[in-house]
Amino acid sequence: MTDDYITSFTDSLQKKLGDENNALIADDLGTLITKNAETQQQLKDSQAEVERLKSLNEKLVITNGNLLKQVPSEHSAEPPTQKADVQEETTIDLKSAFDANGNFIR
Repeated sequence: MTDDYITSFTDSLQKKLGDENNALIADDLGTLITKNAETQQQLKDSQAEVERLKSLNEKLVITNGNLLKQVPSEHSAEPPTQKADVQEETTIDLKSAFDANGNFIR
């Protein structure tokens, strides 16, 4: 609620209630006006903080983009290969697997 609305609302209540009943709720109305002013100030502060954070975020996004442009990226068509222990297949014939006595050669 705006300050003008609160003022007009409290004035309207004072006229409707009269002087006698107005004194009974004057403290409550004063508290209401004070709390409304505090809430309005908190909203303004929050909106200023949101705008500051949006600006900071935009600057960080730009800086991050610039840093990413500086990092070299290497793209290769082939995925990286790891050297595996590959044993070559060897053909063993029976004459080379056994000795002259017929014993298996290790």
